[in-house]
Amino acid sequence: FWDTLAKDMAPITVIRQGFGGAKLNDLVHYAERVVTNYQPSAVVVFAGSNDLTPGETKSPEQLLASYQEFVARVRAENPGLLIYYIAITPSPRRWEVWHIAQAANALIEEYINNTPRLFYIDTGPALMGDDGLLDADNYLFNKVHLSEEGYKKWTAIIRPRLLEGFP
Repeated sequence: FWDTLAKDMAPITVIRQGFGGAKLNDLVHYAERVVTNYQPSAVVVFAGSNDLTPGETKSPEQLLASYQEFVARVRAENPGLLIYYIAITPSPRRWEVWHIAQAANALIEEYINNTPRLFYIDTGPALMGDDGLLDADNYLFNKVHLSEEGYKKWTAIIRPRLLEGFP
């Protein structure tokens, strides 16, 4: 739904490979098709939210293991690949499992902090209001996906982080 992604990330060249409903294991399964075949200089990953739905959640440890397997697969041919992980974000529809998402984010962040050329980007706080609750203006009617306002906040956080690491 991020229709302005290429414009928002300019001058970085963007190859959109995101697909709706993706879970971390889907990225592992399709790693060659969506990453390796393009021989990118960097990859930005946003996945994990769909692994955490009320009544059907994976454990934080399972999500970490899936992310580690993804990293191993895409780095098999390109060991120096820069990989940016956008932390699982809170959403109104999945608020009741937000504590599990936070635990998964903490494990993934620790792994990233101890692994060269991996980067962690946390956009969650920008989606919250001053009261510590979610700001509904950042979400579409479905209460899962970001609105135009939400993507503006993401751009303000993600773009500078990417520009730091690109030649």
